[in-house]
Amino acid sequence: MKKHLSSPRLTLISAALFLAFSPAYAQDAAADAVKASDVIEQRTGAQSPTTGKPTTQFTRATLGDGQVWVTEDPAVITPELSVSAPAQIAISTDGVSEPVTFSVYSNYATYIKKAEIHVRETAAPDSMVIASIPVAIVPNAAHAQVVWDGRISANKKLDKDSIISYSLKVYDDKGVWDETRAKHIKLVDAADKLRNKEALADRVGLNEQAVAKSFGVDLENRVVALEQWGSSDLATQNIRVEGSRVRVRGEGVPKDYALNINGSNVPVDKDGKFVAEYIVPTGTHQFNVVASQSGNRTSYEAPLSIDVTGRYFAMVALADLTVSKTGHSGSIDSVNSTDLERFDDVQTDGRLAFYLKGKIKGRYLITAQADTKEREIKDLFDGFLKADPKDLFRRIDPDRYYPIYGDDSTTTRDVNTQGRLYVRLDWDKNQVLWGNYNTEFSDTNLIQYNRGLYGAQAKYRSEAINDLGESKTQVKAFAAEQETASGHSEFLGTGGSLYYLRHTDVLSGSEHVVVLKRDELSGRVLNEVALQAGRDYEIDAFQGRIILNRPLTEYVGSSNVANVNGLRDGERQHLVVDYEYIPDGFDKNNLSAGVRGKQWIGDHVAIGAQYVSEKRGGKDYELKGADLTLQAGRGTYLTVEHAQSESAAAPIFYSDNGGLSFLENTGSGQTEGKATEIRARVNLQEQGFTQRPWTLGAWHQRKDAGFSSTYANATVGRLTDSGFEFTGEVSNKLSLKGSYNKVKLDDEERERARLAAIYEYASNQKVTVEGSRVIDDERSRANLAAIRFDNRINKNIDVYAAAQTAFSRKNYDKNTAYTVGGKYTFSNLSNVGLEYTNGDRGNAITGSAEYRRSENHTLYTSYTHSTDSTLKDNLFSSARGFNRNSGLTVGQRWQLNPKVTLNTESSWLEDKTSQGVVYGFGLQLMPKSGWNVGLSAQKGRLTSVNTDAETKRQSYSANVGYNSNQLDWVSKLEYRQDKGSEDTRQWVSTNRLTYIINNDWRVLTRLNYANTRYSSIRSNHAKLIETGLGLAYRPTRGKWNGLLKYTYLYDLSAVGQTTGDQPDQRSHIFSMEGTYEASPRWEFSGKLAHRISQSRISRGEGAWYKTNATLAALQARYHFNDRGDIGNIWRGWHAMAEYRWLNVQGSGAQNGALVAVEKDVNKYTRVGVGYNFTRFSADLSKLNHDQKGWFVTMTARY
Repeated sequence: MKKHLSSPRLTLISAALFLAFSPAYAQDAAADAVKASDVIEQRTGAQSPTTGKPTTQFTRATLGDGQVWVTEDPAVITPELSVSAPAQIAISTDGVSEPVTFSVYSNYATYIKKAEIHVRETAAPDSMVIASIPVAIVPNAAHAQVVWDGRISANKKLDKDSIISYSLKVYDDKGVWDETRAKHIKLVDAADKLRNKEALADRVGLNEQAVAKSFGVDLENRVVALEQWGSSDLATQNIRVEGSRVRVRGEGVPKDYALNINGSNVPVDKDGKFVAEYIVPTGTHQFNVVASQSGNRTSYEAPLSIDVTGRYFAMVALADLTVSKTGHSGSIDSVNSTDLERFDDVQTDGRLAFYLKGKIKGRYLITAQADTKEREIKDLFDGFLKADPKDLFRRIDPDRYYPIYGDDSTTTRDVNTQGRLYVRLDWDKNQVLWGNYNTEFSDTNLIQYNRGLYGAQAKYRSEAINDLGESKTQVKAFAAEQETASGHSEFLGTGGSLYYLRHTDVLSGSEHVVVLKRDELSGRVLNEVALQAGRDYEIDAFQGRIILNRPLTEYVGSSNVANVNGLRDGERQHLVVDYEYIPDGFDKNNLSAGVRGKQWIGDHVAIGAQYVSEKRGGKDYELKGADLTLQAGRGTYLTVEHAQSESAAAPIFYSDNGGLSFLENTGSGQTEGKATEIRARVNLQEQGFTQRPWTLGAWHQRKDAGFSSTYANATVGRLTDSGFEFTGEVSNKLSLKGSYNKVKLDDEERERARLAAIYEYASNQKVTVEGSRVIDDERSRANLAAIRFDNRINKNIDVYAAAQTAFSRKNYDKNTAYTVGGKYTFSNLSNVGLEYTNGDRGNAITGSAEYRRSENHTLYTSYTHSTDSTLKDNLFSSARGFNRNSGLTVGQRWQLNPKVTLNTESSWLEDKTSQGVVYGFGLQLMPKSGWNVGLSAQKGRLTSVNTDAETKRQSYSANVGYNSNQLDWVSKLEYRQDKGSEDTRQWVSTNRLTYIINNDWRVLTRLNYANTRYSSIRSNHAKLIETGLGLAYRPTRGKWNGLLKYTYLYDLSAVGQTTGDQPDQRSHIFSMEGTYEASPRWEFSGKLAHRISQSRISRGEGAWYKTNATLAALQARYHFNDRGDIGNIWRGWHAMAEYRWLNVQGSGAQNGALVAVEKDVNKYTRVGVGYNFTRFSADLSKLNHDQKGWFVTMTARY
């Protein structure tokens, strides 16, 4: 019944926001929904908030026919630092063939005294530095370039097709340093490099080619610099920056002209506009802007000077007081004693609200907001420090009041809070706040704790850092009264992008979304990638749905365009979502508190401790632990964690079908337990023990059945997971790698051991020997051995042969196999190959072909016919995926630009077992500037976690988008089908379009559609339709302004969701409003809103009941004098008349009118007096009376 009761109210609230100056009953509705943060949202691109004082310093100058200006904005300072280079460099037998240009960008160069680029011999961040390149940094210059001649350490050698990495490290005058994330460069031969440059010339615009040619600049280096501009790759940030952010902007730069500021190149867009950002200390700063063209003596120069103060203060405040006298007639029998006081009495209501943001001494930034809401004066501060999770207006309407306003502004929320009070103080790397936050206890594995709460939080990081750039002292603490419950949903990738959470009514902004890979038996997290709202997904918090921007397949593969960077091939992908939701009958006001501290003792030893407590009315949850870190270098460390928990963290719900059904992980039923984890890694080369790369790693984890934390899944018994791994080079010709892993769950064990040696006995010949031991709970065990020879006969022909056998077998089938194969490579690097395998478990033959259209585009195909029935324990596998399935594979690899490489693959295989193997392809194209087209598909088998029966799954996805100065369009269509244990079909489509018709008109449309059908259980069907249309008429000059919105919603939730008392619903909502300024004295405004809504209590069945509503409002204002008149006795006087009509189906109609006269006491304060006429219909709330009365208002704004 929740939506049924609230739906008419929502329409009324929307209207009340527009006419919030009505001080009678409409204002009561508005006060329930409006917060100071609603009023004070920063909308960049529109006019600045009226604060009475300018918020920025400002200087303007001309640049030829164009203009440039510089502004100071000290509100937010975000350091940015990045370095980029070509994605490929050419090498020969003598090393790097040509100099390599690195582009450096920073917006805080004034604070940098020293900079250097570190080039490492591999992609690993802890590999050895083979070159250090100094960078000259010029103050107040955002861009610099440095050339590397290719010289490296004397005992190192660069090999073709290998990967090197680089990063930028900068220092201030105290030796404190920042560093960027590592980027990679592929080493290729000169021919491949030349083809890459030719492809780049075809991709970029003619204007960029012309500019590069006119100035004699290498096109590739120019493109790298343009794409890098304004980006930040900071991985470690410790340098303190103070003062202000200064922006230099301009427009009208002549075509084919290059622009520089203080001698540093700045990119200009195709419309002749540019922007550059600098963080500078207080004082006077000069910026010399020059536009020039090579070979042309005409150049334009615009010197700019600005006095940076570092001071900033912006505040908006509101005080509203309404005193009214009401009367009644007729029956009031149904009015309770509390409401009765409101009749025949003087009523005093008020509201206080403010928002402020200020900077103190260029260092301390304070942000604060408070809003008491409209209520009686005596109750104004009741519950002032409490959260309000039932902020329905914000959660139900993600587009706020209208989806588009027509002024090209962007709405951002500086304050996001459930409560009436929000205060935040930021300085250096520290923060103290009262408001909404995420606990962010994620520095460890066992004792992670991530929740979104409202209350107090403090974070402290010392300025002193260790050798690795980490603050020596770190403290986090929080305390909050819980107003919501914690939810945890996990999903196996389905090949689609729609996932239903277990719960609905999720608290907006509380979600923490990651894609991770776990060890299938132990549950140990092996890899994790965090997703960001907007960039990676969108969420409907009220309905409990997540739609990813790209489909998520079950398995990661090099062929899968829809995967998430950071996971390895052949691994299962899991989408994990932690969130807060509002359950029925939740016991509120229980305290949740925690503290996390970490202290470095010297540079190499750290001790950490954590304690978390959740009061749950007798089922209290407690998580505590300690950790020790010994860190000798980037790749050499030892960590020890010990943790203990009582009760369970959030219940874990798992789904393998996108949330259509869930299985709860109940574990063993135990409610407390302990866990210990030890992890160690040693980079022997880094520590000086070896001259060659050698790394050793080991881990041990023991976890009781009852232990529970955010990512530590409950298990049915005691779990022990131990192992080690190593890799290294013995000589230039010999390398070794090996691993061992043993997992024990109560009495069940799994053991794996591998050792491999790769020996390159000639320049084109190598042999690989590998041994493996497999043990599955004593029931099955075997040893396997294999050998493989690879020989490159000449530059075109490669052949290989391999053999493997199994011995010392127990309950393990024979597994001897022999493989021969070869590949022929053409002059353009295209190739064909053939492979044959003969073995105890079957035979297989594979043919393959690869056509290399260019360095950046390769097409390939392969076909396999196999009689093998086994999918595991093959030590060598040259085919993609599991090489013993029959089938056809077609794919392509396409490097669209130096930064983006996409791979696609489609495989049709005859799978002969119940293993969950998935094959897919993806394709992302940009055929023309602004266009983006994508396709992906997946087909495979998996075993249902609910029934243990097999499900055959196939999914397909297509997307198209276009972006230009006028149009922004994105559409996606998906189809998914499951057969077997669950016979379902699902269609999903998301669409969004924004179009600028002209300077006066803007339009926005969107459509989200999802339809899930079950072949056997019709009652499990789920359906979602969300459509929206927004239209705005906002002329730069004119008397009319108008906004229009239409929304349609049909919602039948997935059967696996817990929806509480939320019914099915289908609704049409139409709203429009406008203003007309007839003259400087007369203003008219109006609004019309209509809602056609139906709801039903039982999911998928029962009768629909209507909740229709219509609202109309008109208002006229008269200013007794022209607002610019001076000396007129009527100056500051205003009169207002308003009429409102509301009709709610089943409740009858209401209509009301009021008149008021107001006087501006000064530019901040207005007082008024008026009279309210209201007539209710006979059946409204079973009351039969007229309510009317006078009122006095006083409103103060600053």
